[in-house]
This record gives sequence, structure tokens and C-alpha cells, in this order.
Amino acid sequence: RDPGDDGRWDSVRIPNPCVGWLKGRQGAMVRDIEGRSGCQVDIDQTHKDLGYNTARMRGGTAQKRTAHGLVIAEVMKALEQSGGSTDPNLPGIKVEFQLDTQYVGWVK
Repeated sequence: RDPGDDGRWDSVRIPNPCVGWLKGRQGAMVRDIEGRSGCQVDIDQTHKDLGYNTARMRGGTAQKRTAHGLVIAEVMKALEQSGGSTDPNLPGIKVEFQLDTQYVGWVK
């Protein structure tokens, strides 16, 4: 176990329509988020009958923060792709801005 891991799970609610996108084909998106953040990520579908699932993240504080941001970014992408309205209870927002071409590829 990572010494920075406090053993606690952080979580974020995921609307049902976004779970497939977040998991990705054969879990590829979750594995990508785990690899990029260094955090363990689990999708808990216990509450799907209530309209949401839970993404749970475990690791060090910085790892959980990174994973949380990546999960929210993917949920926002899924909502945008589906044309669904954004859930006001989600902590993410969409912001558009101009980016100089020299920085394209650095921002994701």
C-alpha cells in the first residue's frame, strides 16, 4: 500500500447515462484514469435504481484529487456528447476559452 494512502475512499456521484462512457470499453477508461492519477478507481452501481452510480477513488490525497478531476471531466464529456443536460449537483462545469496553438496538445 502507498504510504500516502489514508485507506479512505473519496467518491463522486455519476449519472446513470454516463457510466458506460466512464467505464469505457472493457474498463479502459477507468484503467486510464488509474494510470494517469496513480489512484485506485471503482464504479459502485449499488444505487443505479436511484438514477446515479458512485465513482470511488482511493490513494494519496493528490492522487485522489487528480482522479476526481479526471472522472468529472469524463462525465462532463459524456453529458455533452449525449446532449443531456448537466446535472446541477455535479461539481464540474464547462468553460470554453481560446488557447494559443503552441499549447495545443498540452491541455487535456
